Amino acid sequence: MPRPFSALVLVALCACLVSTPRLAEAAARPNIVLIMADDMGFSDIGCYGGEIATPNLDRLAAGGLRFTQFYNTARCCPTRAALLTGLYPHQAGIGHMVQNRGSPAYQGYLNDRCVTIAEALRHGGYQTFMSGKWHVGENRPHWPVDRGFERSYALISGGSSYFQLDEGRKMAIDDQPHTPPSENFYLTDAIADNAVRFIADSGSRANPFFLYVAFTAPHWPLHALPEDIEKYRGKYLIGWDELRKQRLERMIQLGLVDRRWPLTPRDKDVPPWEEVKDKDAWDLRMAVYAAQIDRMDQGIGRILAELQKTGRFENTLILFLADNGGCAEKIDRGAPGALPGTRESFLSYGPPWANASNTPFRLYKHWVHEGGISTPLIAHWPGVIKKSGLTHEPGHLIDLMATCLDVARIRYPKTFQAREIVPLEGKSLVPILRGRSRISRDAIYWEHEGNRAVREGKWKLVAQHKRDWELYDLEADRSELNNLAPALPAKVKSLAAKYERWAARAGVQPWDQIRTRSTADPMLPTKIDLASRAKIFASHATPGDEFKIENAIDGNPETKWVGEAHPLSFQPANIVIQFNEPQTVQRLVLLSTIFRDRLALKDFEVYAWVNTNWAGATPVAIVKGTTNVSTVVDFPPVKASRLRVRIRDTWREDHSYPRLHEIEVYASPPGTVAGVRKDSPIADEKGSERFVLRRALGEKYVAPGVKFDEAKGYLHYVRAFLDTMIAEGTDRYGKFHSPMFASLLDMETHRIPDDIPANIEGQRYSDRSLRGGNLMHDIMLLRACEWASELCGDSKYRNAATDYLKFFLSNCPQPTGLFPWGEHAYWDFFQEKPGHPTHEFLGGIPAAFWDSVWSLGPEAIRREADGLLNHVGDLESFHFDRHADLFKALPSPRPKNLGGMDFPRHGGFYISLWAFAYSKTSDPKYLEWCRRMIDHHWSARDRGTGILPSTTRGSQAGTATVESTLSLAVSLLESATLLPPGEVRERFVSAGKAYAESVLGLPHKLKEGKFLAGFPMKTDPGQKPDYSEPYRYGYGGGFTADNIGLILALHRLTGDARSLRLAEDCASHYATHEPPPPHEIVRAHVYASILGLFTDLYALQRKPQHLAQAERYARLAIERLFHKGLFRGATSVDHYEGDLMVGNLAYNLLWLHAVKQNPGVWVAPNYFNR
Repeated sequence: MPRPFSALVLVALCACLVSTPRLAEAAARPNIVLIMADDMGFSDIGCYGGEIATPNLDRLAAGGLRFTQFYNTARCCPTRAALLTGLYPHQAGIGHMVQNRGSPAYQGYLNDRCVTIAEALRHGGYQTFMSGKWHVGENRPHWPVDRGFERSYALISGGSSYFQLDEGRKMAIDDQPHTPPSENFYLTDAIADNAVRFIADSGSRANPFFLYVAFTAPHWPLHALPEDIEKYRGKYLIGWDELRKQRLERMIQLGLVDRRWPLTPRDKDVPPWEEVKDKDAWDLRMAVYAAQIDRMDQGIGRILAELQKTGRFENTLILFLADNGGCAEKIDRGAPGALPGTRESFLSYGPPWANASNTPFRLYKHWVHEGGISTPLIAHWPGVIKKSGLTHEPGHLIDLMATCLDVARIRYPKTFQAREIVPLEGKSLVPILRGRSRISRDAIYWEHEGNRAVREGKWKLVAQHKRDWELYDLEADRSELNNLAPALPAKVKSLAAKYERWAARAGVQPWDQIRTRSTADPMLPTKIDLASRAKIFASHATPGDEFKIENAIDGNPETKWVGEAHPLSFQPANIVIQFNEPQTVQRLVLLSTIFRDRLALKDFEVYAWVNTNWAGATPVAIVKGTTNVSTVVDFPPVKASRLRVRIRDTWREDHSYPRLHEIEVYASPPGTVAGVRKDSPIADEKGSERFVLRRALGEKYVAPGVKFDEAKGYLHYVRAFLDTMIAEGTDRYGKFHSPMFASLLDMETHRIPDDIPANIEGQRYSDRSLRGGNLMHDIMLLRACEWASELCGDSKYRNAATDYLKFFLSNCPQPTGLFPWGEHAYWDFFQEKPGHPTHEFLGGIPAAFWDSVWSLGPEAIRREADGLLNHVGDLESFHFDRHADLFKALPSPRPKNLGGMDFPRHGGFYISLWAFAYSKTSDPKYLEWCRRMIDHHWSARDRGTGILPSTTRGSQAGTATVESTLSLAVSLLESATLLPPGEVRERFVSAGKAYAESVLGLPHKLKEGKFLAGFPMKTDPGQKPDYSEPYRYGYGGGFTADNIGLILALHRLTGDARSLRLAEDCASHYATHEPPPPHEIVRAHVYASILGLFTDLYALQRKPQHLAQAERYARLAIERLFHKGLFRGATSVDHYEGDLMVGNLAYNLLWLHAVKQNPGVWVAPNYFNR
């Protein structure tokens, strides 16, 4: 009866322990023999559960240690690169195969920033030999003899016929090309025989040797000797289904796999064996495959015999493994009718048998699921490794360099032959070999052809190219059948972030970008030494030598250039490389960096200076949405005296701080003829590609608009917009359709673009609006719906708003009763998945809808009113903070002076909602909470000015916003009307008037027509305030038209003439200030606020100049923003976007229409959201 898996683990670990006098004997530096099979599955050899006769490998396993969770990189070349260098393959220059893909990480040969095992060991006194498949560099100087091997018998290229060298393939003996005989030749035997020869020849020298034996068996083609094939003929007539079952049972018995791990389903393209017609032919294929492995084992036997013959066996560390899992490639290009195994054939054994080879795991070579990357590893070292051991410790090819150097007592070099070397990635396996301790490692990573994975402890995150991440607990499910990703999104996010950081560090690039590059590049571009042959300039840089632009050409990737903090959408960063003399160039490589998990460069252009100008206005290359740390830009050869890189966007949310570690420019190969560049227009591309067009044309791009039709009037355009939103703009991003409005729509198609970047140029704070509707951003849109129905008599608009609210209330609240905070993170309502740690939205139900919501369902108002108490951090003092829900989640003891802002405007919202709740319920707790919140604010005000600090915590403690104090004043005065006469109501009124006076009484309001900055400003009114441009909108971005709306509210509530004069002064600036040109980005919300300001003043005073200015801005907004039934979110962009608050524009256009139609109308605006 088989022992339980846990017992086998204990036996295996104990078996690794060694306490024997022979350890001293093994103290001499050992010889190292590293043997690798090619395209062999995890379960093929006898000691790993297979039925194939491998007595020599079985003998090594019986006398040594077997690893059950050792990994390769899923493919020939990358595996060899990782094995030889101790680095991930991209770091060594072989991110794919030996074809040059036009990038340092994919150049197709070992680079000069790595050192091979042979180089390091040879430098440390070892003899170094290699026999077999090289496949990490096709041309000199990239052969084995160039990378540390004294002697070599090498198949330079990949797989070849076993009976002769295929046309186009290369072999070499040492530094000379070699063509083997066409008769009486079998490649597996030749590789083994030359390995034996090297051992024999090494005996005359005292120093130890390193021998790397890389068999091509059992890689296709299926070529084997008749006597070996005959051993297996008929054995596979049981079929692949039964073979997999038998292998799995043996593997369980051997302790290699856990009985809990089921056999993966048969490949979907493989029929059940009983349905196969030509069973004998399939039996023959597998018999040839087995014969190839059998013959390899025979060769290994001769190597072991030579070690014993020369007395080296006892002090030799022998390692055996495979380069990837079983291969499912379908190969059939031999002579018609040729039988598998013969010289004339050229076949693979195909998916059915590859599925069996990888028992019990999923997928094959190329993929990074367990079937593609799991390999046997047998370690044999008499006197050091205990016999018949098993270890379930994970390991990887990158560990072999560290292991070899460890046993050889050689340090991994920081530099080699005057070259800086990339730090070693692998960990020594020696502690495991000696049974002493586990390896301490962060994680193991994979990427090949877009297939990607990371393993951390028992967790593995894995994905096929262009597919979603899958998450597996490998302790319970190494078969990878129970995907835990949907159940554990936090773990997925954490591991995915870890993978992205590694991918950036290792130089991984998108496979779709790499695969399309030319692979035939015998004459490569040559890197120009920019430090000595060019000068470099930048339009700006962050102060300090550590950020200067010269760092980008110093050859040191640890240094960097960093641009300034301003948004690139307003001023792109320009870098100019001026060559000492004109160069014919065709490639630019930019080494960027990661900052806060965002890659720095996103969008940029490259220009060439030809003769006396920048080759017209056309860039030689446009890069959009790059996701790579190492970004390779190829363009047609051009002879230029300068190159300019114009950086238009970064991945940061504020679109700023471009940063580069290195810039490389590559000259074209000798004899290249540079093309003649002409000034040509950039074609208008379709769909979301218009964003690229806008970035490419910059100031020349003007988004399409309309000519305002006076006869139709403002109501026409608003109705057309609302009709489009109702018909085509409801939310379609989740599991089901909802009546909530979509947050992003293409102006042309009225659909969300498929490939819109995460951060576009509408001055957005985050990528939240790509997911689901957001009531905060749609407040004014819904109010516009209600008002449109009132103005035109069509109830469909009001019904749409009601349906939106009903759905929102039913589906979107959090357990606290509050809603996700829209300004900090999107919340995908329908997937129930946050795009950032969830933060509650204070004011998820705006004041404008309290009466509507109360009629739909009073419990929603009660829930939110009660839920707000979650943001009162200290119930004794009633100190509150809009970030309190996040702070409460922090572990104790919590850090002091946490960031976050107790904006009084949010305190005003608390008070207003509680006053409303009291007016509806008469519950005294709401009145008591109002009183305590008022007292809290009053105690925090500045005694000299009466201005409230925006926060009492964090780095901004003591700063104030005029807007916040205004908001609180308006909230108190408006809410007082909801309360019965009495002490509390009087407290509302007296505090509100006091705050209003503190703002209106400031000695300075305007300067040269510009507005007093709202944030930050010290509470001392004598301090010089900041000033902001009237059309710029940002986070607390100035005493703009929004704040003038609050000033007018104070006038309406108090009758204070000063407020009206201040509003008039501000409005006069907009009346004389020239609007920005049409290509400059201005949000729809800004146009709305300005026309709303003039409409308010006209409604109050009936002055014709106010109406003229309101109509001026209304027409300007329509002509610049309206297109095909939608208002765009900002000028010069091609999309509607909810979080740019287009609804404000619709609302204020209706407000203007109503005031013109009925001079006596007055609708109290929602100043917090206009």
